[in-house]
Amino acid sequence: MTQPEPTQTRHTVDDDLAWTREQLLAAQQEATDAVTRAEKAERAVDHLADRYRGAEAARDTWAAEAATQNLRAERAEAERDRYRFCWNSARDRAQALGEGVLRHVANRDPWKRQALEQQQRAERAEAALDAVRAVLADWEGSDISYSNFASAIRAAIDAHTTGPTTT
Repeated sequence: MTQPEPTQTRHTVDDDLAWTREQLLAAQQEATDAVTRAEKAERAVDHLADRYRGAEAARDTWAAEAATQNLRAERAEAERDRYRFCWNSARDRAQALGEGVLRHVANRDPWKRQALEQQQRAERAEAALDAVRAVLADWEGSDISYSNFASAIRAAIDAHTTGPTTT
């Protein structure tokens, strides 16, 4: 409502108060609307900030997951390389064991030393078996006593066995 024109003849204080009251109510409504719009804008800004923080967190999470995946892939590749190296090394060692090259490097690895000891025990057992065969060939066809024959075999075995014997 607009203020009454001064040319009107009936202008009273009540009319001025009514007009002022209307103006105050309109101003109060505008202020309330402005506060409501400001609160909506603040909520929108908060929402956008939360979305931005969420996007940043998601990006950071994605980057961390990508780094983890890359690390896992690198570890898997390193593990495959290690297995490949171990397999090739074991194959080469087996070939070396078969070719007798192991004697030169027996002190480097415990399993090589054990393999060499087993190979030497097998060679000593073969030599002892050859000695027993020789004793049997010498005593073949003759009358023998069991104790003399057993002591001859034991002596032949002891002559070819340098390591500890088990009975």
